Amino acid sequence: DSQYSIQEIQQVAAALISIHQQFDHLEILEQEYQINVLDTYCEHLEERNNFEQLYQEYKKKISECKKIEEENKKLLLEREYLEFQFQELDKANLTLGELSNSEQLLKVASNAEDIKTKTQFSLQLLQGEQGIQDAIYQIQNHLKSIRISDELQEVYERIGVLHTEIKDISYQVEKIHDNIDFDPKKIQNLQSRIDLYNRLLKKHQVTSDEELIEIQAAIETKLLNITQSDETILAIQTEIKRIENNLEIKAEKLRKTRLKQIASLKKYIESLLRDLG
Repeated sequence: DSQYSIQEIQQVAAALISIHQQFDHLEILEQEYQINVLDTYCEHLEERNNFEQLYQEYKKKISECKKIEEENKKLLLEREYLEFQFQELDKANLTLGELSNSEQLLKVASNAEDIKTKTQFSLQLLQGEQGIQDAIYQIQNHLKSIRISDELQEVYERIGVLHTEIKDISYQVEKIHDNIDFDPKKIQNLQSRIDLYNRLLKKHQVTSDEELIEIQAAIETKLLNITQSDETILAIQTEIKRIENNLEIKAEKLRKTRLKQIASLKKYIESLLRDLG
C-alpha cells in the first residue's frame, strides 16, 4: 500500500466528506464548491479572502460615490441661483450695524441747516457775554468768599461741578456746529445704502442687517460644500480606479494559479480515491 502523510489525508478529507454528504443535491457540480476545493488545494484561501475584502471595499466606494453624486445633483440645481444671491450680498458689502447707523446719519444730514442754526443760537447763550457759562462763573466767584458753613461750601462745590459740565456741553455743541453742513451728495449716498438694505431685507424676508449677514454666510457654506463635493467625488473615483486595477492584478494571479493546479488536483484526488478502495 502507498503511504500518505496525515497532512495529505486531512487536506482532502473535508472535500471527500462533503462529496458524500451533499451528493443528493449535487453540490459537487456547483462552480463555487469546485472553486473552494481548488483554492483549498492551492493553499491560497488567504489570498482569495484578501481579494474578497478588497472587492467589498470596491463596492462600498461605488455606493458612497453614487450617494454623493445624487446629493450633488440636488445642490447643482441650486448652484446658479445661490451664486447669484451670494454675489449680490457680497457686492453690497454688508456691515453689522450699518443700517441703523446710516438711518441716524441720514436724519442728521437731512436736518443739517436746522441743526446748524440752532446750535449757533445755543452757543451764543452758552458762550456769549452774560451767557450761561459767564453767569455760572460769576456765581461761583461770589460764593467763593462766603464759604463759612457746610451748606455754603456744598453749594459752591455744586456750582463748580455745574460750571465744568456746562463747559463740556458747550464744547460738544460747538463741535457739532463746526462739523455739520448741508451736503446733498452725502444725503443721496446714505439714502441709496438704506434703500439697498431695505430691498435685500424684503427679498430675504428678514428684519435686520445681522440676519442678512447670516444668510450670506449660509449661502457661502452651501457653495463651498458643492465645490468640496466635486473634489470628494473625484477623489473617490480615483480610489475606485486604483482598487479596480488592484483587483484585476489579484484576479489574474488567482486565475493563473488555479489553471496551473487543476490537473494536479485531479490526479491527486483520483490517486487517493484508488488507494482508499
